[in-house]
Amino acid sequence: MTWRPVAFGTASVVAVVWAMSVPGLDAGQRLAMLGCAAALALALFVYTRWIVAMDERFRDVHPRKIAMTSQLTLALPSTVAALLLLLAPWALRSSWLVSPAERVAYLLGIPCLLASAAGAARSMRRDA
Repeated sequence: MTWRPVAFGTASVVAVVWAMSVPGLDAGQRLAMLGCAAALALALFVYTRWIVAMDERFRDVHPRKIAMTSQLTLALPSTVAALLLLLAPWALRSSWLVSPAERVAYLLGIPCLLASAAGAARSMRRDA
């Protein structure tokens, strides 16, 4: 097992637990938001896995372009998710996240981004 699944899993669990502990929402709202985030994360995982696998078929035509696209598809969501998680303490106290729902949505975006990166990683590992 590599470090990536452990890091992605840990960051996702931290973000979800943090999101579920934001005050001001009842249990039904929390579950609805968590369900929507889970559906979006699954869709992003499947889509990213599919698109990277499709790109791999054209690797012999444009090898550097495809390799760069695959790495960017893996690295960009991971980097943005890490920045969101690192900036979360500041962002949750800021004036632009007014309602509790906005705070929860901010935190639930992190597992969605990581699911996208995990789909790319899984596809690249499968095709390697």
